[in-house]
Amino acid sequence: MRLRRRLLRWRARWRNGPRLTQGLPWAILLLGLMLSLGLWSHERREAEHVQQREIEAVLHAASQRLDHRLDALQQILSAVHALAQTQEPATGLPLDESRLRRFLDALPLGADHAGLEGLALVRWMPSRTADDNATPRALLGPLLPGPGLLGQSPDLWREPLLQPTLQRARDSGQPALSPSLDLRSWRLGRSQGVVLVQPLFRTALDGSHRLESWVLAPVALGALMDPLQAQMPHALSLRLFEGEVLQDRSLLYQPSQALAQGLLQREERLQRGGQAWTLQLVVHEGYAPLAGQTEPLTLGLLGGLGSLLLALLAWALAGSRERAQALAQRMTRALRESEQRWAFALEGAGDGVWDWDMRADTLVTTARWKALMGWPLSAPEPRFVQMLPLVHPDDHAGLRQRLRECIKGGRGSFEVEYRVRAEGGGWRWRLARGRIVERDGVDQPLRMIGTLSDIDARRQSEAQIHFLARHDPLTELANRAHFSERLQQALAHARRYRESLGLILVDLDRFKPVNDIHGHAVGDELLQAMARRLKAAVRETDVVGRIGGDEFLVLLCGPVSRESARHVAEKIYNLVAEPLQLGELSLELTCSVGLAMYPEDGEDERSLKKAADDAMYASKRAGRLLLGAAGG
Repeated sequence: MRLRRRLLRWRARWRNGPRLTQGLPWAILLLGLMLSLGLWSHERREAEHVQQREIEAVLHAASQRLDHRLDALQQILSAVHALAQTQEPATGLPLDESRLRRFLDALPLGADHAGLEGLALVRWMPSRTADDNATPRALLGPLLPGPGLLGQSPDLWREPLLQPTLQRARDSGQPALSPSLDLRSWRLGRSQGVVLVQPLFRTALDGSHRLESWVLAPVALGALMDPLQAQMPHALSLRLFEGEVLQDRSLLYQPSQALAQGLLQREERLQRGGQAWTLQLVVHEGYAPLAGQTEPLTLGLLGGLGSLLLALLAWALAGSRERAQALAQRMTRALRESEQRWAFALEGAGDGVWDWDMRADTLVTTARWKALMGWPLSAPEPRFVQMLPLVHPDDHAGLRQRLRECIKGGRGSFEVEYRVRAEGGGWRWRLARGRIVERDGVDQPLRMIGTLSDIDARRQSEAQIHFLARHDPLTELANRAHFSERLQQALAHARRYRESLGLILVDLDRFKPVNDIHGHAVGDELLQAMARRLKAAVRETDVVGRIGGDEFLVLLCGPVSRESARHVAEKIYNLVAEPLQLGELSLELTCSVGLAMYPEDGEDERSLKKAADDAMYASKRAGRLLLGAAGG
């Protein structure tokens, strides 16, 4: 009986105390393991999402750079097309080798034009028989710059790789891109590459357009892609395929330096000039963000070990809450370090990185971003409203519009170019890209990340190419195409407001003997000096253009009377007749001047030019300045 009472007391104590004490550590251990497993699964998914965004951001940036390089090469062809409009119709060709070579020497070619092997002319010789396929030929001229024509000019119209590209450019009137070919076979370069083709048309007197020739820009793919590969972070490589099928036979480019076997690949499609390309980014072993994939497993193991320790010391863990917070901080730190590696990869490519908390209106930026924006490194992180004063006032509206379309228009990303104030004065061009990466439960944006690139050199190069396409390279006066454009605008304005305007044609007398006796260098200096005198004789609102070797046109924008136009013509005549000193050489020239007024002498460009030309020849025959009531 006594033994039974002892057993009952021991059983009661077990139920009330020891049982609860022994079960608590196991419950803590089980709960900790479950939380660690959930944490590991969550961190693994987050790491995979961050890695995906990193790789896609790097691939998209490389695709944009390739697109900008192709745009820069296409602008060269557009500039040549505009230059062809200034050629004299009597020459029979829209462009000759000497003008093309001078144009090439004046081009500000930079890093964005890497891979350009030169320019070549292909003359179109259409069929002269009823059978349209019998005799057409496309004769290749010399490649400039280069060794010149080697042997007989090949007929590219008979070549199966180039004929479809020439025909596509001819039919569409737009630049076209050839498939991959060996440039050496056609004497267009020194390696494998592609050819950009721009058709050149001649406008006949009846207004129709007739194909004269093509200009070819051979591009070496290796030289085009190597700078992009050089900007890639470590253990990332680029491949370029023709079409959308990724096979060895369609491979256009891969790095010359062998890398480890690829672990991941991502592709992005490009369309250009009728050709489809696929840009592939290959991730190799050793890429820094991939090394961070082991961190979720490490965190899971640490969580399990921590749970075991918590179970063993459950009765003594008065500070369990603090330890849980420390574990959460370590997990957050691991995620931030992964994002920092992504920012480091973009910084290595020369771009600044920014992270915008849209609820708090705060920016987190890298040192490169601050340098590009002119924000002091020692200053606190800026708010978005503090960034706007750094941007050129004329670019505020465009920046706000792109952001509004991204945030409220549902696009989710934006790209905008704007100017920021330079440290030494002036303005520098920047390219900002951004993407919304976090939204709330009602799909409102919470966070946006992006990059900032320096594009000032590219914009300056584009501006100079644009100027050369619209102006004569020697005198910097408006060329034939640009002058015609300004004249059409002035005529439209004059018709609308019933105003008059004047057109003066100036032809230098005895310029050819001076050019033949003293050489082309003296002739060029003479033309430059005469261009300065013509500009000095007119107002800033008037337009002076060079339309031929020694012929100039002056547009007197309205309202202008015939009397004031005669005064300007007499001023031009007297300025040209003044003695000219070129070094030790003293020259005296005269000119023949013809004046035509709108609307008395003509109501369109053609009739005005004819009236001014007739008046100029009347003055030349008379041997003196004639400015009669009939416009001559």
